[in-house]
Amino acid sequence: DFKTEHLLRIRKVLSQLHAACGDDDDTKLVKMVQKLPRQKKGQWKAWKKLECRLKKELKQELMHVTHNLSKHQRAVWDLGIRNLYENEYIGGDAFTIFDKDGRTSMPHGLPSTTEIAHTFSLLEGSLQHVVQRLGRPQALTACRSILNGFLPHKLWPFIEHHL
Repeated sequence: DFKTEHLLRIRKVLSQLHAACGDDDDTKLVKMVQKLPRQKKGQWKAWKKLECRLKKELKQELMHVTHNLSKHQRAVWDLGIRNLYENEYIGGDAFTIFDKDGRTSMPHGLPSTTEIAHTFSLLEGSLQHVVQRLGRPQALTACRSILNGFLPHKLWPFIEHHL
């Protein structure tokens, strides 16, 4: 829906926006971000209520990355942003849209499929040990973080297949 360069610009400007507005009320800030594609140029009064200190360059970049979106892009933008504060399955990860420099925090880097295969091999060994002593578990849960990228989308099919 959005080209890679456009997404990078959006993430960068959102991190700058967060720095300009602070983190006192991220939910209100997200709701304002949701309205950006429909905001008229020069209409920044509502942002002052959030005590945002928006410089001219930041305002211009916000307008540049959110205006002239196609109808489909606007719909995707609206749904995606709305899900950040309405979807009960998206929790603390939601505000990673404001991460500095457009990068999410990756404490250990992105795993390769080889690393994941090794981890699953270790998990399988542990599970065999549990099954031998306690029997088969009724359920097994694997978490893949939707927003912060600890398990990138490109690895989900590999992981799901091996579960």
